Amino acid sequence: MNIKITNLKKTMKTLIIFVLLAVIFACSTPVKVTTIKEPKVELLENTDSTEYELWVLDPGFETWFIIHLRKGYHSYHYYKMWNLRYVTDWNSRVYSGRYHKYFDIVINYEPNLDYGFDVEEKLYYYFVYVEQELNIPILFGYRHRPIY
Repeated sequence: MNIKITNLKKTMKTLIIFVLLAVIFACSTPVKVTTIKEPKVELLENTDSTEYELWVLDPGFETWFIIHLRKGYHSYHYYKMWNLRYVTDWNSRVYSGRYHKYFDIVINYEPNLDYGFDVEEKLYYYFVYVEQELNIPILFGYRHRPIY
């Protein structure tokens, strides 16, 4: 019987210690609750400050361009699509070597780059100038007669 009382005392001591620890833990300062706020999403303006400029070394082009320019007559997309077609055919003529008298410089035109409205417009008008004023066909099998 003495053994039972000793075991009972040990069990009671363990239980009291466990309850005291639980009470102390429960009464301690509360844990700080943090709230998570939704992050603010701000759209940043395009910070690409690259500007492109087109230099045409043909002395008659600038005067012709000023006379024939109809600012805003066509859309940016219109100029972009025609320039892509013109540049493709121009570079084909350069690489073929058959037209080296007129086409000796490759035009590095990246269709995914935004050159800006003014550059696209001026490049387009240069191609029109070459075809109509210099009578040098650029487009294969098609003579573009734009309204400008």
